Amino acid sequence: DGPLWAGHIGHVVAEAQARLWSTADLVIAAGSLLGDVETQGYAFPAFPVPDQPLIQIHHDPGQLGRHYRPTLAVCADAAQTLDRLATHPEAGRISDGWAKELNARAVPTEQELASAGPYGQVISTLDRLAAGDCIVTMDSGRFASAAHRFFRYGGERLLVGTASGAMGNAIPAAVAAARRHPGRQVIAIVGDGGLMMTGNELATAMHLGCDIRILVANN
Repeated sequence: DGPLWAGHIGHVVAEAQARLWSTADLVIAAGSLLGDVETQGYAFPAFPVPDQPLIQIHHDPGQLGRHYRPTLAVCADAAQTLDRLATHPEAGRISDGWAKELNARAVPTEQELASAGPYGQVISTLDRLAAGDCIVTMDSGRFASAAHRFFRYGGERLLVGTASGAMGNAIPAAVAAARRHPGRQVIAIVGDGGLMMTGNELATAMHLGCDIRILVANN
């Protein structure tokens, strides 16, 4: 949620948006494993040697260059590195027109929302009603694409997911978030399969009195 937001890289990405990404002069993979999802099936960046310079930043040296051949591999904390890079005098030099076009493709239009069906409209409504500092825990599945597209995570909002792609994460993560941050709104977005895997965690939430909200996608 911001003027430099270039869109979420997930399972379902508009072709026009993906084409714009490919015109980048430089790719910085900060904290990314560069697996099949975030590279659109190893299509962007080009595999295994990208068309543009690739800088990969990861705290685990074993993940650097695991899939791709980066121009520069940096073993460091991704968030701290980006914070330092943001203070560099050259950090603000980015094509204004390119950034605006990327942002325009990344922000859903009313027409797109209207054609998204009931589920997409439910997610958009949830975005409007959710607290500004809510914590969203996301399970694995294609239902998550709409939740990434139509729900804004800027400001104090926090998105919790998994790097492994395993199902059954949203409910236990919501319980943990509610216990860790009892004063914040916690929303779990989960598919029907992931929900059925976590009956024990639902019982735990009831036993501990965890105030969580659960959105189930019947997918």
